[in-house]
Amino acid sequence: MLDTSIKVHACCRFSGPVADCALDLYKQGVRSKDVKSIVIELSELGYRTVGQPVEIKLHPKNEVDAQFSAPYSVAIACIEGKALLEEYSESSVRRPDVRDLMNKIAVIHSAHLDEFGTDVLPAKVTVRMKDGAEFAEEVRYAKGDKRNPLSWEEIVRKFNMLVSPCTLGQDQARKIVNGAQYLEDLADIRVFSKLLAGRYP
Repeated sequence: MLDTSIKVHACCRFSGPVADCALDLYKQGVRSKDVKSIVIELSELGYRTVGQPVEIKLHPKNEVDAQFSAPYSVAIACIEGKALLEEYSESSVRRPDVRDLMNKIAVIHSAHLDEFGTDVLPAKVTVRMKDGAEFAEEVRYAKGDKRNPLSWEEIVRKFNMLVSPCTLGQDQARKIVNGAQYLEDLADIRVFSKLLAGRYP
């Protein structure tokens, strides 16, 4: 259990490091309206999974196509500053501003990223701005990987985001969080199981 990774973004795991790079660049002030071009570098396995075939990756038709598209993940992250469920919806996939930014993106295979091994999903994103400035970010381990883990606060934030559309209720959600945090202190696991099943102990 301690080696379990948690997927942060609502996309294919291979697009996770790509989205991480784009979000880091967004935090540095990169905005889509000022972008001239973007180059995404991937290992061979990542390139074949979320970079090819280019006609599909640059023109996703639905949310599943988008989840397996490195260009889409970069585009939506650079525009919205996040890559959650809403960003991979059918309506987001059809957005003209997202399509326009994807047209400025190229995906290439970089052999140096293969050196980390097949259990690593590295990515590098380089953005060239209209004013000539250049920004680049490289991520070896996606956020949420066991080698780049989420903090407890980040895990709780994602849990609350995912259950918010449900009828779980804040009180029960809080009890589930507390139960998970102190699971080893429970005398009877059925107490926690009842919470997950929607029943209070």
